[in-house]
Amino acid sequence: MSKSHKKNPTVKSFSLNGHSRPVRMVRYNRDGDMFFTCSDDTLIMAWDNETAEKVGTYEAQGACRSLAVSKNTEYIVGSYRLEGVNIFEAMTGEIVLHLDITDSYKAEYVEFSYGDQELLILNAKGDKSRIDIYDFSKLITGETKPLRTISFDEEITQASYGYLNEKLYLSTTGGKMYIVDPESGEIQVEAKVHPGHTIFSFSFSKDFSMLASCGKDNKCKLLNPETLEIVKIYDKESPCRCCTFNPMFDNEETDKFHILIGGGQDAKDVTTTKAKEGSFESRLYHIIHEDEITQITGHFGPVHSMKWSPDGRTFVSTSEDGTVRVQRFPLEYLES
Repeated sequence: MSKSHKKNPTVKSFSLNGHSRPVRMVRYNRDGDMFFTCSDDTLIMAWDNETAEKVGTYEAQGACRSLAVSKNTEYIVGSYRLEGVNIFEAMTGEIVLHLDITDSYKAEYVEFSYGDQELLILNAKGDKSRIDIYDFSKLITGETKPLRTISFDEEITQASYGYLNEKLYLSTTGGKMYIVDPESGEIQVEAKVHPGHTIFSFSFSKDFSMLASCGKDNKCKLLNPETLEIVKIYDKESPCRCCTFNPMFDNEETDKFHILIGGGQDAKDVTTTKAKEGSFESRLYHIIHEDEITQITGHFGPVHSMKWSPDGRTFVSTSEDGTVRVQRFPLEYLES
């Protein structure tokens, strides 16, 4: 893979200390003025994107594995492996609804559909997975029966809606990805994207024209969202756990056709490894040319999640080390 020799942009970095255990996920709200993080310490925290100050805390029981934010930032949803799912009122922090997960399944992942009509909950039990899809407006009034349930005899790591909710995309611990009909559960496309290796996560560009998967085989792969064919491969040299597309890729003035990739070696090896050797840095690549533009350091454990801000200048990363880092590029980054 070729490397860029251009001058690297200087990144201003902030470390936010609020969580006390590994931080699993970060999500921005639709307006981009706030972002939210969840952690094994049971907390979901709200942060101001401009000042990087903590502005709210949502408390529950158990390790929080993922979160979702409604489009108008009215509700925050958290999934807790052993305790189920909690829906919070964003302004007050009060729990509007607690949902227990049945049949010994563990709540691993939550996501709103486009428009917030539906809430998807991914549950796992050993090598079996179950996706429960709810009418969200009915759920918050106490109607807890799912609209439909899709079951798999595989361990699914992420389940996400595609463009206009027309498809569901799934990733597995065996390295496969699926495109599934969200109504019938019928598999439309199946592909061995990271054969024999866990796919930790995948991410879409803001217009769903690009899709990238992150695997334990040290690779991030750019995929065709229609066929799941591999288009490009970015080699991180250590397990790739998360990625995010710069939302300004289609802006004619800035044209930031960039993807950020994060990860690092397994947490069990962290205590005996220096940060540099663990490859905990975030790497910025040009999507088409595959050039590595720069590396951003700061974390001392595997990076679990990262998201660009809607203006394409800031990204937030979360890590096994218990920290949240805000990385802000200079204005020259967007202007160059």
